[in-house]
Amino acid sequence: MEDWTKLVVICDLDGTLVYQNTMLLQFRQAIQNSKLNIFSLSFSLCFGRVEFKRKLTQLVPHLENDPVPNPSVIRLLTEFRNENRKIYLVSASEHGFVYSLGMRLFQFDGIIGSTDVNLKGISKARLLVEKFGTKNFDYIGDSFSDIAVWREAFSGIAVSPSAKTLTTIQNEFLNVRVL
Repeated sequence: MEDWTKLVVICDLDGTLVYQNTMLLQFRQAIQNSKLNIFSLSFSLCFGRVEFKRKLTQLVPHLENDPVPNPSVIRLLTEFRNENRKIYLVSASEHGFVYSLGMRLFQFDGIIGSTDVNLKGISKARLLVEKFGTKNFDYIGDSFSDIAVWREAFSGIAVSPSAKTLTTIQNEFLNVRVL
C-alpha cells in the first residue's frame, strides 16, 4: 500500500478504548440486578463464550455508567480522524452491546462485535484480513491476544501492555509502538 493515510484504523474496546473489561462490568451489573441471573448466565456458558456474551447483553444491554474512555486513545483516534482515515471499533464483546457503547464514545465509521464467533485473537485477525486485507490496516490493542492481529496489521499501537505482551512486542515486532 503506497499511501499509509488510506489505511483503516482498527481500535479494540476493553483495555484500549476504555480502561475496564466491559464484560466484567456487565456481569457485575447483571448480578446486582438479580442474584438469580447467575443461574441463567452459568447455563449459557454450557453453549460457549459467544452465547454467554449474548445472554449477558440480553440481561444488561446498557451499563448504568459508561466505562471510562482512555483520553490518550481518544486523542489518537481524533488525530486519525483529522487525517480523514476510516476508524473501526472491533471487539470480542457482543455486537449489540459494542455498537451501542461505541456510538456513545466516538464517531466510528464501523463497529463490529462478536455474533457467531468470539472475535478475539486469531478469530479477530482472520475477520480483519477478510474485510480489509493483510497489512491494509493499523491496529490499536492492549493484550497478548492482540499479537495475532498485530501480525496481520501494517502497524500497531499497544496501549499499556502487560509485561508479557511488551516482551513479545519488543522481540517480534518493529511496526508496533507502545502508548
